[in-house]
Amino acid sequence: MSYNQNLICRALVVLVVGLIVNLPCVGVAQRRPPVGKTQAVKPAAAETVSRAASNTKTAILKIGEGVHFASGKVTKSVAESDMHLQYLPPQGRHGSRYNVITGQIEYQARAPTTENYPLLVASRTASFQTRPDVSKLTVGDINKWTDDEYEISPGRFLIVRGKVDGQHYLVQIQKFVAPSNNPQTWQISFSYEPIQPELGAAGTAGKNLPLRGILSYQERFSAKKIINLDLATGKTAEIFDGYGVSRNEKGEYAYLNQAKQIVIADVNGKQIAMLPAPARAAKSLVSDAPNEAVLSPNGEFIAVQVDRSEPITSGVFTMEGTPLPCVVVINRQGKEISAFYQKQGAAWTPDNRLVVAHYFDPRIYISDPQVKNLQLVKNSPEMKHTNYPAVSPDGKTVAFSANGRVWLMNLDGTNLKQLTNSGLDETTPVWSPDGKFVAIQQLIPNSIIGGLYQIVAVRISDGYSVPVTDQYGEPREPAGRMSWLN
Repeated sequence: MSYNQNLICRALVVLVVGLIVNLPCVGVAQRRPPVGKTQAVKPAAAETVSRAASNTKTAILKIGEGVHFASGKVTKSVAESDMHLQYLPPQGRHGSRYNVITGQIEYQARAPTTENYPLLVASRTASFQTRPDVSKLTVGDINKWTDDEYEISPGRFLIVRGKVDGQHYLVQIQKFVAPSNNPQTWQISFSYEPIQPELGAAGTAGKNLPLRGILSYQERFSAKKIINLDLATGKTAEIFDGYGVSRNEKGEYAYLNQAKQIVIADVNGKQIAMLPAPARAAKSLVSDAPNEAVLSPNGEFIAVQVDRSEPITSGVFTMEGTPLPCVVVINRQGKEISAFYQKQGAAWTPDNRLVVAHYFDPRIYISDPQVKNLQLVKNSPEMKHTNYPAVSPDGKTVAFSANGRVWLMNLDGTNLKQLTNSGLDETTPVWSPDGKFVAIQQLIPNSIIGGLYQIVAVRISDGYSVPVTDQYGEPREPAGRMSWLN
């Protein structure tokens, strides 16, 4: 077999093994691994970990061992290690074999090999010939790299995302002892240090906005799980099993549980109260449950979106009409205060007045301080599909969605302007606590499933926008309204 043919076969093996071995998907490295070459290293125990600098450590691993980066512990437990040293055994064309190192029965690759190949297994890795510039990378870039790395020759650098803690580290390979076809004696030594790549999608390093605070929302693909996303770190946490969540200035939560009850929880997530949802239309006419519960800033009221039919009276007869969106306001004891038929997208002003959109008449309405009556916002534009109003923290501006775009206008109906010019479908705006940003949901076309909504933060001063991602550079897809608090 020629040198080039050998390289091609090795690349095929590395790609196939992620599917045929009980290992994550394996990427193709840029150079041949140094199999068959032996390099001298100083003898060291497997548990040896020393601090080389204030934030740099060194470790030595044998085949079958891994390191927990934060503590420096070397272990044989894959579940406890962020990066594990394994090997790919020789592969025949057919049959299966038992791997004494992994303890797994492995199916054979189609491309036969006669040599063993080392693998460094982590959540994500990428190999570099020279020290990479971390300031030019984002977690989105790292998320596109391979699960395993077999280019581990001395002097190379790796950026690794640990399996256990999900944090990122810069690894430099120092020495690698690899007697040909005797992996039980292989040994690798390396130094590593924690790094903090920028949050954001791939290729957005240096372009991201310094966002702060917590976004709370229902995750679309998490079986009605309510998520808190820390915008500064990208870390997410599932906090409730429910939907239709909102938060007020006190940090309290209101949401609907799977039994369609309204739950109120304090800033720590501890349940304070559980209330029945407002009555809807006749069950025979209703298909949807209440879809959101929106807390007023002072926590005194909850605006609940339901389908309810407005009674129709003719002479002495009263009958039910067609169920349509209705905003019902209740107090903390569950008593109904008012009902606004054919209204949707409840929001609150800082002084606890209700703002809603009309279901048919495409304009914005605002309530009196007692939340008993509504009046049309002066000069409110007539725009199709008006919904999801959100009032700025200073109470002067309202953002809302209409015609597939997000708009801003003063709460007196003046100074109407479109927030972005992306040309994409946009909805459900929410203000940042300081009033400098609006987070929106923007539809990203997808030929397979039609499209996905991602969160985008837009700076009010100039309309500059960036995608909001989690700590791994992945977009989050919320369902319904979001809340943004410090």
